[in-house]
Amino acid sequence: MAAKVGHMPADEAMRGIERRFMYSPLKHLMQRAYEVPSLLRLARRHGVTISSGRVLDAGCGAGFGLETIAHTLHPAELHGCDIDPSAVQRARTRVPEAIVSLEDVTSMNYPPDTFDAIFMFGVLHHVPRWQQAVSELERILTPGGTLLLDDHPKRSVDLMERILRIPHPLESRFRWEELTNAIGDAGLSVVASELHLAGHFGYVVCTKPDHGSVSSTP
Repeated sequence: MAAKVGHMPADEAMRGIERRFMYSPLKHLMQRAYEVPSLLRLARRHGVTISSGRVLDAGCGAGFGLETIAHTLHPAELHGCDIDPSAVQRARTRVPEAIVSLEDVTSMNYPPDTFDAIFMFGVLHHVPRWQQAVSELERILTPGGTLLLDDHPKRSVDLMERILRIPHPLESRFRWEELTNAIGDAGLSVVASELHLAGHFGYVVCTKPDHGSVSSTP
């Protein structure tokens, strides 16, 4: 059963204005020109090299970020996943070279230590059990791998609901410090964390400690 947002399943909460935006040319432009480059620059500034081995876009939506990752990193193996079947189909059509799966980010079917790099663009503020999603990302990331994510903290989500009447789960309205603490609690190391737009949007680059494990990437 899907998680609830009030009386609404979580995977249906993103609708109306927000859903139209997620499938719009503006979102495509933002991911290509702003989100992906900003995360990669933040990683580089802190000495983190992003693997071009096996890469996942978790919560890939229509595949705009997936497409940008493909053109920027040229990964050996590119994956995407989303909880919305229509988004999965759109992403498969947009990025045919990617393997795109229907997945719930709180309980994914990937084996442990699968991906060398994972991207997540603005997903966690839709997920009531967002801490479980962070734990899942840690589980499927290879030792030495990198997690790069951006998201809206509580103040931004509250504003979206108040001004634009866009519903979001109460449970996923985290403060930025709560997010970075949860990432650390899951076993990842926060390398860099930045808030932008007067604290309404932020970026995090994390790594999974490598204690001598061998990567699963061929």
